[in-house]
Amino acid sequence: MCRVKKLLILAVLAFSSAASAQRIGFYPLETTDATLALAVPTAVSRVLETIDGAILPAPIEMLQAVKRRAAFEGKLAEVFSLSTLITGKLEGTPGAYSVTYTLSTVGKTQNVTARGADFQKLVVASDAALLTALGLKPSSADLLEIKAIEAQLPSADVVAAAVVPSDAGSAAILEKSGQNPWALVGRALALIQAGKEADALPLATTAAKLAPQDPTALVTLALVQLVGRNNTDAKTTIDAGLKLNPAKPEFHYLLGRYLLRATSPATPDSVQAALASLERGLQYNPRFLEAAVIDADLRERLSDVEGAYNVLVRLVARMPDEVALHNRVLDLLVANDRDQATTYLRGVIKTYPDVPDTVYALAGRLFDTAVAVKIVADGETRYASSAVLASTRGQLLERQIQYEDAVKAYKQALERDPKLQSAGLAMAGALSKLGRFDEAEGAIQANFGRIDQKLLARMYLQTGRFDRAKTVLEKLATTATADAEIPYYLGVLALRQYQPDEARKQLEAAIKLKPDDSRSKLTLTELPDARLLGAPKLTGAALYQLQLAQSLLDSGSPLEARATLESALKSAPADLHLNFYYGYALYQVSDPDDAVDQFQATLKLAPNNVVVMSFLAASYIGQGRFDLAEAQAKAAIKLDAKYARGYLYLGLTYFALENAALAKDAFLKAVTANPDFKILADPYITALSR
Repeated sequence: MCRVKKLLILAVLAFSSAASAQRIGFYPLETTDATLALAVPTAVSRVLETIDGAILPAPIEMLQAVKRRAAFEGKLAEVFSLSTLITGKLEGTPGAYSVTYTLSTVGKTQNVTARGADFQKLVVASDAALLTALGLKPSSADLLEIKAIEAQLPSADVVAAAVVPSDAGSAAILEKSGQNPWALVGRALALIQAGKEADALPLATTAAKLAPQDPTALVTLALVQLVGRNNTDAKTTIDAGLKLNPAKPEFHYLLGRYLLRATSPATPDSVQAALASLERGLQYNPRFLEAAVIDADLRERLSDVEGAYNVLVRLVARMPDEVALHNRVLDLLVANDRDQATTYLRGVIKTYPDVPDTVYALAGRLFDTAVAVKIVADGETRYASSAVLASTRGQLLERQIQYEDAVKAYKQALERDPKLQSAGLAMAGALSKLGRFDEAEGAIQANFGRIDQKLLARMYLQTGRFDRAKTVLEKLATTATADAEIPYYLGVLALRQYQPDEARKQLEAAIKLKPDDSRSKLTLTELPDARLLGAPKLTGAALYQLQLAQSLLDSGSPLEARATLESALKSAPADLHLNFYYGYALYQVSDPDDAVDQFQATLKLAPNNVVVMSFLAASYIGQGRFDLAEAQAKAAIKLDAKYARGYLYLGLTYFALENAALAKDAFLKAVTANPDFKILADPYITALSR
């Protein structure tokens, strides 16, 4: 944990430069396989970047055509200075968009705005300047070659549609363009987004055949192949792409993704090779968010939290209004240093106050409620009609157990944006917590057009309404027999009702349907805790508050769980379950001092309960009191040598003390005691094996 504290200095450094940097991306910066790519090789005189990371076309491969002529080499420096783009922005939709960009010429900066087809005129004018600079004659073979390349260019509308293939206006344009490679690429990407990679494959394959020298087409084909798990074909396409254009970042990114899949399970060597490839992609494009996110994920998996942070934070000055970037940084910090998460987001907003409302809304992820409330209020001052900020205000009110006011905030969010389904679902949840079930189901109906039974079951499960969740899930189990989520939810429900045998049966059924289901595997590790704690003796409102708190902890809302348990403890101060889960909530909000006090008090209620003893050991680790953590974990193991969590926390103690041999031994004993704990121990065993 102490290593993470150093990140605070790095965060300050990140905000100290390029405060006025504009968010401009060389390539699409989405964070899913489905929306990767669409970058066009351009003439040396123009690279038009857009606010969403797409690039409108200049002559494809013109740069390569120029470089193939030795006589042109001496002219390249002159051409580069002729008209080089600094920034660019695309606004609107296909067929009705505008392009605004800044050109830098020798001793002069020029702002240019073009609308729709006018952009093509600017391309032609810029081409003319390029050809003049190269001294090409109208009848020369060189000029004819370049003109032939230009003739293959798609129209600006096709490019704009391909950049946003799922846009309502894009489909008709792409379909009308038939066998145009860019249109095929756009249609293939739209199909990937819809989860139809099998339908996308023939389109991407045709695009690559029609434009074998266009790296964009090869990137798209490799992407489709990777998404479809055609790893061997993907590697062949990636190799061809790297041969064609070894400086194209997407190929290095895709190679990194391939390397992670090529060895299963991934080994330290394969992870390091993937990291090296991702880093090369980031060297060629320092704004390549997807590569940075995967890079950070791998480093975090290897317990290199500081390295993961560095990879992400170096992008901040270049793209300060990229909400996905800040969200991923907060993921990392919330898991490792929640005070710094607050410092980070406050620093972003202070340094870049004009970031969009979605960045202000990330305050809902902070554990400092007072700061979060202020950031959201400041955001609503700047963006008075923001639906997402009103919805975030509702989340913060729920955290403070003010459900009536939260419902009002969600209603306001929906008034501002009736299509904000997340606000509708959140409002349904708040109504369920109030016991207003008909209104809750009505909110789902209103915002989703129908009452999705699985969504309804999930809502009831996440709001502690276990009886209602069970009724819906049991009905679904008879119809959705191939859906792994149904037995998973039934397993969680049985766990929370202290029925470990039934929970195991359901969770194993979920894993059988979906072998890589990490959620089910993680939930299996909780079964011994439920068995050893036993069923609670609470009834009525206190029982519901316990169930709600458990659900909130499951769904990652420990602050609301803490407030709920504080209320419940007033009516049943000596209840084992309320006291234990209150300690666990404190542990989850990174309050180790209070968690230690609470678990010590709970241990007095159940002196030989190894579950409480083990979580007390975990809280000691959070305090940095490793001698006490070691003693407490060993005491739990002495009482129950088959309770794997005791070995797990003993291993974490030695891991923090950098005693690799003892840590690895303890982690292996945890897996021996209970094979379900392999999913928890393996990341540390892998890190210790490096």
